[in-house]
Amino acid sequence: MTANFDQAYVELDSAVFLRIVDAAGATVTCVRGCLWVTVDGCPKDIQLSPGQSHLAEDARQVVVTGFEPSLARVFQPAMQTRPAQSRPLGKFLPSWRRRPAAA
Repeated sequence: MTANFDQAYVELDSAVFLRIVDAAGATVTCVRGCLWVTVDGCPKDIQLSPGQSHLAEDARQVVVTGFEPSLARVFQPAMQTRPAQSRPLGKFLPSWRRRPAAA
């Protein structure tokens, strides 16, 4: 299942996990229980107690599970888009030309 969201609360335990594929900028906060956070390529896992958070700084995959019945808050900020660059219309429509005035 694929879900897109800005914020979610997810109930986890040792049999249920959450996988965040492109985690850049995502914050996982332990609301209740105890969370185990694994970041692809990192040799050490992270343990979160209530009130503690982990910020994913790059696009690696993050897997979150609970040591016990736990509640995680996951926040993914909205993507920022670059402002559109101003270009003359001719750049988009190269075959467009102004017709000469009729004589």
